[in-house]
Amino acid sequence: MAESMPTFVVVGHPNKGKSSVVAALAQDESVRIEPRSGTTTQSTAYRVEVDGHGVYRLVDTPGFQRPRRALAWLRERATTAAERPAAVRAFLEAHRESGEMVDECELLEPLMDGGLVVYVVDGSVPYGPEYEDEMEILRWTGRPGLGLINPIGDEARHLDSWKTALGQFLGVAVVFNPVAADFEQQMVVLDQFAAIAEANGVGVRRSLSLLKQARERAHDRASRVIAEWVSTALTERVEKLMAKDAIPTAQEPELRERYEQRMRELEEKARHEVERIYRHGRLERAGEGLTVPGEDLFDVDRWYLWGLTKRQLLTTLTTGGAGAGAAGGLVIDAGLGGASLAAGALIGGLVGGAAGLTAGLRYGDRMADMKLGPVTLAGRRVTYGPSKHPNLPFVVLGRALDHQGRVARWSHARREVMALDPESPEAIWAREGMEATRKKLVRCFSRIQRSRGDEGAIEGLYGVIRPLMNRTDSEH
Repeated sequence: MAESMPTFVVVGHPNKGKSSVVAALAQDESVRIEPRSGTTTQSTAYRVEVDGHGVYRLVDTPGFQRPRRALAWLRERATTAAERPAAVRAFLEAHRESGEMVDECELLEPLMDGGLVVYVVDGSVPYGPEYEDEMEILRWTGRPGLGLINPIGDEARHLDSWKTALGQFLGVAVVFNPVAADFEQQMVVLDQFAAIAEANGVGVRRSLSLLKQARERAHDRASRVIAEWVSTALTERVEKLMAKDAIPTAQEPELRERYEQRMRELEEKARHEVERIYRHGRLERAGEGLTVPGEDLFDVDRWYLWGLTKRQLLTTLTTGGAGAGAAGGLVIDAGLGGASLAAGALIGGLVGGAAGLTAGLRYGDRMADMKLGPVTLAGRRVTYGPSKHPNLPFVVLGRALDHQGRVARWSHARREVMALDPESPEAIWAREGMEATRKKLVRCFSRIQRSRGDEGAIEGLYGVIRPLMNRTDSEH
């Protein structure tokens, strides 16, 4: 039995965003989008499916080139409305192989094969009678559809005139910016598509629910990737074998550099995984690895753009269930075994609690401690990490959540470079309702550190992160 799936044929004047509409609603970054008009010369169908089940097709088409001439040809061959679809078929027969009006043939063919009309116009320019020839041809096909107003450049000064005109020719007019639209906005437009399809005997709303289910699964997978990355960041360390007569402190610059590079590589890997989950395999980003553009993340003074402020650290760590002394220990503990070479040793004897934490933050410019293993015949093993800085997991998670949110909302029609600057200091952690979440996270981070990142601890962190993904589809 043939699969029943609606086909939406995206048509219109050249350079009005037809390919952008297709890319956004097909969630397909392979759709070619160029600023020059006339780059789409052939109709191309994009099948949207979830788990092998077809939901709908979108057909990208060339723009109308000679609508007035094509309409004149049609009017010579039909005198009644009943004759019009046959005249369009005759037009295709006459011009398909002749090399004349190729663009009109390319866009009319999928409509006459049963496609539904999606007529795209630019809402930033005024309506004019030159568009009426195009819409009249579409009416001659006998195929139902809707008008889609693309406010190119986010300008919508001419919406009213476009809605009036499109309502007369197509009945339904919706506003949709494919470049700026996030998932929720896309679903609103697809619901309008579904109404047109179902009015013509093709059920699609139930299939659209598959897209929402797939979205939830994407959030699940992204949450797990991020939880695993944060766990790794809390437990990561590098090591080297040192000659017996080597000076231990001389090894720290090399180990620190290796540690930082490893952390950057791990974050980049997690980011790529999140991007693939949301079907962004070609996304370009500004900045690489664990860096804020123009600044090094490992400069602690810049951390508060991504992590907690010192005040937030004090209140969160001392009330987050880890205990005041334990919170201070995150900074001033010299490490688990071995001889410490870190500045933390200088403050290791400070009183615990908030005073100890405050002092620890003052000395918190070290990412991790260096520890020496026992002397063996081969030499002595020296390790750097894991980090004890209390803000590290918040910085890592804050960056990951910011990146995930931007990627999840990033339209597949959007082709510029994504800038990963926080919107403002504290943008991630100062949101409403985050205080309780921060305290839960402290407990999760502590459990991961104690267990060295076992599966149960990671699962607990996933449970806290997952609800945060629900914001992705509702924040604009």
